Amino acid sequence: MTSPKASRPVVAVLGAGLAGLSAAYELRKNGIQVVVLEARTRPGGRIETLRAGFAEGMYAEAGAMNFSDTEPTVLRYAAEFNLSIQNKRPLTAFHRYFIDGHLLSDQDPDAHWPGLRKDEQKLGPDGLFQKYIFPMLAKVGDPDAPGWPSKELRELDAISVAEFVTRQGASPGAVRLLGLGLFDEDGDGISRTSALFALAWLSRLFPLHAVYTMAGGMESLPLAFARRLRKQIEYGCVVRRVEQQRDRVRIHYERSGRQARSIEADYSICTIPFPVLRDISFDPALPPIKQKICNELLNTSVVRTYIQTKTRFWAAPNFTGQTYTDLPVMNLYSAYDGPGSRGILESYVTSKEALKFGAEPESVALQKMIEGMTQVYPQLIEEAEGGVRKDWQADPWARGGYADYQPGQFLEFYPHVAKPDGRIHYAGDHTSILPGWMEGALSSGVRAAGEVEKRLRSSQH
Repeated sequence: MTSPKASRPVVAVLGAGLAGLSAAYELRKNGIQVVVLEARTRPGGRIETLRAGFAEGMYAEAGAMNFSDTEPTVLRYAAEFNLSIQNKRPLTAFHRYFIDGHLLSDQDPDAHWPGLRKDEQKLGPDGLFQKYIFPMLAKVGDPDAPGWPSKELRELDAISVAEFVTRQGASPGAVRLLGLGLFDEDGDGISRTSALFALAWLSRLFPLHAVYTMAGGMESLPLAFARRLRKQIEYGCVVRRVEQQRDRVRIHYERSGRQARSIEADYSICTIPFPVLRDISFDPALPPIKQKICNELLNTSVVRTYIQTKTRFWAAPNFTGQTYTDLPVMNLYSAYDGPGSRGILESYVTSKEALKFGAEPESVALQKMIEGMTQVYPQLIEEAEGGVRKDWQADPWARGGYADYQPGQFLEFYPHVAKPDGRIHYAGDHTSILPGWMEGALSSGVRAAGEVEKRLRSSQH
């Protein structure tokens, strides 16, 4: 079935994640007719607040856990929609590290950090970041500015973050410690991520001065968009083919029950992640560089496991709830801070370890997770009440968590990720300098909406 030409939408938005929602919302605010096609039966994409499987009233985030004061688009929409936000934690709070069988605090002046030189011991993890990473952030500049990057910066795309900090004087022990946590969650870790890419996205977020969360769950943001776009969003729509003609674009899709349908629009904004885009037919075909990006740009494998506990036994005054480990369970988070005495301890696993855990039946994986987490917190063996797993690689509409550029890819791919192809424009955190961040998704949607609106205005003159 094809929508009649007279009533066809001006813009068809593919995907109702934050990027698609923000693009559609901005277009609608300016009086532009829009329809949003979403494969899932809910809005939000990788913003998903999990409630099933936990005791009444408890929840955990499968996607974004928080956001900072350096994410202005998130803050703007939270204010515009009158959403309640709250401080996640004070920036003076401490993190824990579990390394070589020892549980350490990054604010313990007597902590002995394995493998660090004498001059690095006194710095601790935060000090290492300040010494080896932070000075370069002010020199990165704007990746979207004409003529970027400089020759000095260009050379950093060919090397990994590990090699970059080694060149800054970091010892092997310091490289290892820096890799735990932040860099381990990107792609294949500190040794497989482009230094230029890492410095570019870090420069957009640091220094930060506050970390926030949405009261009642991060899903409140996409739900706020969806309430304002209720008549424009169509759920259960799986895009199969995108066909461009001289003056229009036709989207072929299937509704639940495999009903084949199509719709025409003047322009389309595609927010579908690159790995999923591989399965969609384009006529004419995507440019070779865009097809190469779809095939080769890494989408980080992410498995998040949540163990409900009788108490929050790991809690301590001024503790962030974050524990970075050198174990296969990787990073541990306190995933629920709401009312009641029960807690949720989360394991956040990426890359090869995520693929291993994802390949296991959920019951087996949960048991292995509890055993691994018990190495850090022995009390868990008595406290665990059950758990839930979210494998983003197995999600057919995500196929991973977020894009990550390996050495040599950033300068080749980044200039093209958001470049329009005819009447098709692109948005999504994967088209921004901030993959995996709400700011990247929302700002990309605003950008794409602006691009389309500009073309519509110019065609009217």
